[in-house]
Amino acid sequence: MDEFQGSRGWSRRDVLKNAGLCAGAAATLGLSPVAWSAHSLPSTTATTRAGKVRGFVNQGVHTFRGIRYGADTGPRRFMPPLAPEPWKKVLDAAEYGAASPQTGKEEEPASEDCLFLNVWRSVEKSQTPLPVMVWFHGGSFISDSGANTDYDGAAFARAGVILVTVNYRLGRLGFFAHPALTAEQSGAPVANYGLMDAMASLEWVKRNIQAFGGDPANVTIFGQSSGAALVNLLMASPSAQGLFQRAIAQSAPGFRQWPTLQATLKGGPSAEDQGKAFAVSVGVSGDDAAALRALPAEKVIGNPWTDKEARATPIIDGKIVVEGEAMAFAAGHQAKVPYLTGANSYEGSVLRYFNDPPADIINEFGKNKDRVIALYQWRDNQTAVATALYGDNVYVMPARYLARKAADAGQPSYLYHFAFVQRELQGKAYGAAHGAEICIMFETCEQSERPTYVPRMTDKRMGTAMRTYWVNFARTGDPNGNNLVAWPAYKAASDEIMWFSNSGTLVMPYYQRERLDALEAASPYTPFAATTHEKKKKKKG
Repeated sequence: MDEFQGSRGWSRRDVLKNAGLCAGAAATLGLSPVAWSAHSLPSTTATTRAGKVRGFVNQGVHTFRGIRYGADTGPRRFMPPLAPEPWKKVLDAAEYGAASPQTGKEEEPASEDCLFLNVWRSVEKSQTPLPVMVWFHGGSFISDSGANTDYDGAAFARAGVILVTVNYRLGRLGFFAHPALTAEQSGAPVANYGLMDAMASLEWVKRNIQAFGGDPANVTIFGQSSGAALVNLLMASPSAQGLFQRAIAQSAPGFRQWPTLQATLKGGPSAEDQGKAFAVSVGVSGDDAAALRALPAEKVIGNPWTDKEARATPIIDGKIVVEGEAMAFAAGHQAKVPYLTGANSYEGSVLRYFNDPPADIINEFGKNKDRVIALYQWRDNQTAVATALYGDNVYVMPARYLARKAADAGQPSYLYHFAFVQRELQGKAYGAAHGAEICIMFETCEQSERPTYVPRMTDKRMGTAMRTYWVNFARTGDPNGNNLVAWPAYKAASDEIMWFSNSGTLVMPYYQRERLDALEAASPYTPFAATTHEKKKKKKG
């Protein structure tokens, strides 16, 4: 902690303004406003086990970008991550590290050498080590990175935690199985390389966060969408136990049935079958692991936005992922740590990124589809019904289920529903879109990526409230305190959630209870999880 040095700096906007440029103009001229302003600010250093890193100080926050937590994965494609090689010179940590290669992100530096993380910490001195919050970004396991400006950790750092964001391998580079790889790595973990990266980042935090003033024994993992799925998978993984002490899952697809390595739950292709089919499609036949590694990265990842076969997911490999999250929570196999989860009021907005036909979403319920459609009579067409149904079935109902199962296991469990809509979007959307809470709670909506955004005091108040709840939870495992509306722990009997809305924060009992109960009973996923574990219990009995 004593190594931190420097003083209050200037904002990125101030630096650009003094240069006579706005962020948009800088981009037009081919400049990099983030990196350029960062190098112009006072510096600060910290010493990790691999070597010293030099960050910068801005608006009361120490920022370190692009710290390597794993070795270059390029030569080790489809292999577990390794710790980074030590460096002798001071590492320049002013710029973000490369993101994992992905379709549609050509404007950002991308490389298979992508195992980097970023750290934010307040300049304020602390007599005790600070709680640590580690953020795993979303993006359907195929896009985004910890360098997204939405995830700038300065506001969280000023609230009293160490904030860490992480890059991990995406698409088929991060989640891929093939018999050749399984045979080659006999006995070792395979397939879930992106999840292995997440675990490696937490190992790095455990070993190094004290150098930044953090407490390695008080780590909260949190994330949104597929990042929240990673959180739940880490909760369910025996291999991840002890790497964190609390968990927050925001809009997690809680009941996805991941493919298994060599067989599937419904008789479809296994992960290895899918891997073989892909290999043949790009000219790799037989068990040629070297040929798979020699493929160009862009050919490996394909275009998952238009090709369903290229949408990589976690895989039940029997070692790191031994069962799906719903099954783990149903059986009480999850980590027994304080758990906070929830979803947004317009989660179905995520469908705009894909071209899944509304009929397919409804037909997935099979013989129960008519019962399910009746739950959404207030929607006036099939697309609107499918959108609302998708949001509830994939995000809202599973969050409630997992919160209930965590509470049943005796864990402190908290459930929320985010329905706050920014003024510019009111009347234009059904509610709070998938991911809408992120820039509110990180206080980053005013970044250059949203040139039309007008900051509102209501946005700031909502963001402050959410961030304070989250930081309190990270500190003690209980979100309450600081003159906030009291948030009761979740119990199935009272079914109380925290409601974040344009009216403020309030406790809502029995939120959509009848609809969510009916949806849970009709879902093609939850009955499978419950029935499977009941069968196991009966056999043991």
